[in-house]
Amino acid sequence: MKKRDWDILASKKNYTSEIYSPFDFKETKKQLFKEIKKYKGNKVIDLGCGIGNLIPFLIKRYKNVYAVDYSPKMIEYGNNNYKINHL
Repeated sequence: MKKRDWDILASKKNYTSEIYSPFDFKETKKQLFKEIKKYKGNKVIDLGCGIGNLIPFLIKRYKNVYAVDYSPKMIEYGNNNYKINHL
């Protein structure tokens, strides 16, 4: 998919009404933290972050969390969620 396709997809859904909870991340979070425990440091990057669903979990563990996504619209929704949740 091209960047504009992701932006179109993002604009078809109101992600701000689903603040950080559109999916059950229990299993994903468990697997993610199992893997990242192997690495030392205080920085982490979430590549393909979408609207930032994993960010609240990551900021509890790491001092510096960076989120990157191909779609500027997804980043926009993620930033809005970040502000709404006072993260």
